Amino acid sequence: EISKCLPHRTVVSVYRRALRQFNGYTKGPWSDHEVEKLFQLVELHGNQWSTIQDMLGRSAVDCRWKFEDAQKSYETGPWSSESV
Repeated sequence: EISKCLPHRTVVSVYRRALRQFNGYTKGPWSDHEVEKLFQLVELHGNQWSTIQDMLGRSAVDCRWKFEDAQKSYETGPWSSESV
């Protein structure tokens, strides 16, 4: 019903938004302790995000995105001559 009122959104996108909004999991910035626990749980359970979400209290999608983002190495600071 709701997706019919939002023709520019797919049913799946409306469903996922509702899940994120009303699932009761923690939202907002991650603490260092949560990130550390996330890495421990991934080491134990691999990429079983639905299992990890229940143990961590964050949605499976948030856990996966945070894990992928935390693994990236970003360079910060001024550009070096090698970077250009």
